[in-house]
Parts: sequence; C-alpha cells; structure tokens
Amino acid sequence: MSPPAISRIVTALEKAKLALRKRNADDARVVVVSATPNGKRLVEEGRRRRLDIIAGELSVLPQKDLDMLRLVASVLEKLERPET
Repeated sequence: MSPPAISRIVTALEKAKLALRKRNADDARVVVVSATPNGKRLVEEGRRRRLDIIAGELSVLPQKDLDMLRLVASVLEKLERPET
C-alpha cells in the first residue's frame, strides 16, 4: 500500500473513533497508530466471528481429517519457531 492510501485509511479510522494517531516526540516523521477501546472491541468481535465460522466448518470433518490438520499445524509451528 502507498503512504497516501494508508494515511486515508488511518484518517477514516480516526473519524470513526477506532484509531488514534500520535507523532513521535523524537522524530516527527514517525507516526504511531493505535486502536481505541472501540477499535479493539471491533477487532475482537471480528476475530470471534471468524473463529466461530472456522469451528463450524471443522465440526463436520471426519476424525482422520482433523488428525491430519493437527499434524500439519504442528509442522507449521516448528517452521515458525525453529528448534535450537
């Protein structure tokens, strides 16, 4: 995404009271964007809805497919956190 596009999105989030924008005191070129309590609640509600949908989809899978998904998930976790 381009900087102007990001700026427009953040401005819209600010107007909707979902985000706050704050300039860095040491470097005015740096802007920190954070979610407001309403923004955090909206993100959590969306996350909950997505998890409910996924859980519903998984609930109809046969046990062998669920076992395969567990195996794949464990392999992906190893890729994320390589053993030392």
